[in-house]
This record gives sequence, structure tokens and C-alpha cells, in this order.
Amino acid sequence: MKMVKKLACGVVCAAVALGAASAWAAGLPEGYTEVEYIQGNGTNARILTDYTPNPATDKIEAVVEFPSLDTTMNVWCARGSTGSTATWSLFVLNSSGYKFRFDYNNTAGNYASPALSANTKYTVTADSSQFTWSGGTGVSYTKVDAFTATGGPIALFASYYDGTDNHNDFYGKQKLYSFKIWKSGVLIHNFVPCKDGSGNPTLADVCDNPATLTRTGTFTAGRVVHYSDDNYEGAIALSQVIPLFGGARKAYVFTDTLGLTNLVVKRTLTLEKLLVVGGGGGGGGHIGSGGGGGGVIYSEHVRLLSPGEQIELAVGAGGVSTKGSVRGSPGGTSSIKIGDDAIIEAFGGGGGGAENNNAPTAVSDGRIGSGGGGNGPFTD
Repeated sequence: MKMVKKLACGVVCAAVALGAASAWAAGLPEGYTEVEYIQGNGTNARILTDYTPNPATDKIEAVVEFPSLDTTMNVWCARGSTGSTATWSLFVLNSSGYKFRFDYNNTAGNYASPALSANTKYTVTADSSQFTWSGGTGVSYTKVDAFTATGGPIALFASYYDGTDNHNDFYGKQKLYSFKIWKSGVLIHNFVPCKDGSGNPTLADVCDNPATLTRTGTFTAGRVVHYSDDNYEGAIALSQVIPLFGGARKAYVFTDTLGLTNLVVKRTLTLEKLLVVGGGGGGGGHIGSGGGGGGVIYSEHVRLLSPGEQIELAVGAGGVSTKGSVRGSPGGTSSIKIGDDAIIEAFGGGGGGAENNNAPTAVSDGRIGSGGGGNGPFTD
């Protein structure tokens, strides 16, 4: 009996020319692997940086998710000698019904509304005296011009005061997907979730002149992905970024089969080429044949991409191979749509035939990349 395995998922690949030098310059240290997120243990896990922010010029943006809301937790903390002096910090407090509390200068922290929901991803931003987030109403303070430094470096997943090694508390259990710091509009620190060479979940700063990070306690990590590029933002992971021509261009390769995803372009880029491949068909069962290859579309799609423009992207999953006299299932369709442009689709391959069931499958509307192989009845 011939065993026929499932074919690969689809691919969407785009090559772009960069409009300016990328902020992602340093890259991960050798041996490190990027992951979707790291999660604190709520007991003793924190990451201390050596960077002391200046709220007069700095902006912090983080993406967080709380699998459970059952205790007070810190997202980040930068404090001076006491708990209420020179502070620029973000908490989730149980006493408020689990709302974000943003602390600025020596003013008692104010709460953002509404309350948080568990297992929901939020983007949070502190821009000087203003706090905004993707879940509701933000917090606004009167800006204090004399408040030019918090007095202490940024710690993640735990608060402190009276020095970074004193009064550590409110350890967070959140998932941290992203943490970035801008100074006067320039990205200066980009802390990327990853695993070090020994497999320990941690963060690494991938910008030039990276901050020193000290991890204590244990974290858990999400799946291996590739997110760290400052040319776009979105929920789909990059499987690979390939520098071309000395880094003046990049090829972005997407193989993440999570359904239709929107990407948002963050700065002016020139799209030069597109390669879209549908998912391969699954192999047939008993005495089966292989599934068909996904459709392939290549285009020298030269186009200017503007900041804020959306790209709709989907990667077709590979078809499923079968057992017995059952045909394999077809692969999924890969597609890309840029702004108001027409959608570009590469259809999945047909599933392979099996004994006494030899016609290759097709997708519901009859469109396939290439048909799967057939097979006839078994004979000695």
C-alpha cells in the first residue's frame, strides 16, 4: 500500500524596496528564536531594563493579553525613590474591577474605562501624559514640563520603588507580544519576545544601541514566529524575512494559515514583486495518489505603498491526506489584496484519488490549482 502524505500549505511572498533605513537593525542575538509572546508567572518573573525613560520626549507602545484577571498586575514600571514620586507606570488593579491605571509624575493614578476582558489582546500607548488603548477611553493628565525623567529604569511584569531591587511587587501574568519605545518619534528600543540559546523565554532589544535586559524568574513562551519588522503591523506572523541587495530590499514570506488577516503599512514602501501559492492538495487513501500542487501566481506588481494602507492577506492550508478508499481534500486558496486593488488569488490543489474512488477532488466552486492524481481499483 502506498502512503501519501499531506502537501504543504500555501505561501504569500512580497518583495519591497525600503524607503529608509529600517529601525530593526541589530537583530536577535545569535542562537535566539523569536516567539509570539512571553508570559509572566505572576510570582517572581520580571525583566529589568537599564533604560530610564523621559516622558517629555518618549512614547511607549505595548501589546498585552491577560489570560486571567484575578489579582493586581504591573505591565511596566519606572519609578523614583518612592511609590508616588517621578513615576511613569501602568498597572491592572483588582480594586478597580480590573481596569488599567496609568501613573504619571506624582499624581495619583487615574483609571481607563471600561474594565478589561480576559483573553483579549490590547494595544496600549503612553505618550507623555496621555494614555490610550484599543479597548476604550484613555487617561489624560496635565503635562508637567518639569517632569523630564521618571528617576528609575523601566521594569516589565513587576513594580518597584526605592531602587530597582526594593519593594518588587504586583508580578504580572500577562502575555506580552510587543514592547517598543520611541524618543522624539524615532524607535530606539524594540523588545522582541524570544527564546535564548538555552531555550529560556525572554526579551531581546533588536534596535541599534540595544538596552541591557536582566531576566529573573521563569516565563513561558508562545509559538515560534517572526514579527519583528517595523514596516508593517498585523496579527499574521512572518515565516522569513530575506534581505536582498545588501539590505536595500526585503522579501517577506508568509506561511501562517490563520485565515484572512489585515496588515497595515507603517511607512512608505515600494512593492516590486508578488508570489502567491495555493495550498497543496492532500494525498488519497488506500493505493492512493498524490494531491495536486497549489496554483502559482507571480507578478511584478510595482506599486507605492503608503502609511496606513491596508493589505488583506490569506495563506491557504494544505489539504488533508486520508485513509481507506477516500480521496484527499483540496488545498486552501492563498490571496492578497492591497488597498483598492483587485484581489490576487492562487487556488489550492485537488486532492488525490484512492482505490475505487479515483476522481480528484475540487474546491466547492470547481476552481483548483492542479488536479490530484487518480487511481483505479486494486487488482493482484
